[in-house]
Amino acid sequence: MQQLSEIDEKFAEAMAQMPEWFRIMFGATDGLWEFIIRNSLQGIGIAALGWFVAWYLERRHHKHLDAREAVLNDVSLTTSKHAPEGATNPMLVMGSAVVSHDFFRTLFIQIRKIIGGNISHYERLTARGRREAFIRMREEAKLRGFD
Repeated sequence: MQQLSEIDEKFAEAMAQMPEWFRIMFGATDGLWEFIIRNSLQGIGIAALGWFVAWYLERRHHKHLDAREAVLNDVSLTTSKHAPEGATNPMLVMGSAVVSHDFFRTLFIQIRKIIGGNISHYERLTARGRREAFIRMREEAKLRGFD
């Protein structure tokens, strides 16, 4: 118990040398353990906020993709080597997309790599990218006048 009080005293001495804005910002006046707990909770709060924002933006992107797909229902694409029967003047169209995840997802992915198991964040990310590229192909075909 005496060691803890010595650590708290050394911590208080170190904090006395810090600028006042640092002590106010990090709440370093209550002792070492309060400092650790308070700042851990702040980190968890920031991570939760980042996770929520990423979830919201991903959801909004999915709604945007749904709206764009609804307009393109009449455009059909095929991945076969030969054009289907009855097709006149077939054309190659391409679509590409770059979709990335944010810092907080990267953090959770790294934790998941340590624990092990399936990383579903990558699966959702590649599915979104594939869907975006597919929609872009259909949009290009529509712009060229094909159905």
